Amino acid sequence: GHGASVVHGVRGTKPSRSSRHRRRQSSSMVRARLLESAAVTTETTTPRPTVIVAAAVVRHGEHVLLTQRMPNAHLEGHWEFPGGKVEADEDPRDAVRRECLEECKLDLEVGDILDVTFHRYERKSVLLLFFQCSVRESGAVDADGFPVVEHIEVADHAWVRPDEIDDYALPPADEPVVAKL
Repeated sequence: GHGASVVHGVRGTKPSRSSRHRRRQSSSMVRARLLESAAVTTETTTPRPTVIVAAAVVRHGEHVLLTQRMPNAHLEGHWEFPGGKVEADEDPRDAVRRECLEECKLDLEVGDILDVTFHRYERKSVLLLFFQCSVRESGAVDADGFPVVEHIEVADHAWVRPDEIDDYALPPADEPVVAKL
């Protein structure tokens, strides 16, 4: 027995070149499939950063305030409840008040949370805290008696009744709160 080759425990048989090639090909195919599935798994399970956003549901009589997102912004042209990103170590109530002052010069009284929503966008996830708010009485009013909203970081604004909100394109993350108005 010194001259006989041992392959897979069978003495004296040597696999043909074509069967060795098939085995090599099949193991490389398996490897390719595993890599492909790992790539797909990585793409679909890579965690997105989660951003915490504080939004104001500003009521004035039977109307609520919607603001329109600026051109070239994420979800440009959509209407939303005003607010913005909560900074590191910032109280969400302070964030909603700060964002409304910066974006449209509204000085708000921030009340209780009306709703909390979570939405996954393509590049990030957003946790939204919707606060019931009212404009502090010291602010100016327009000809219709509504608080003045400046367009500093918003394209437009509208004071709308809850039954009119369906006429405005809202981001998906804002839609669930409409039912609670």
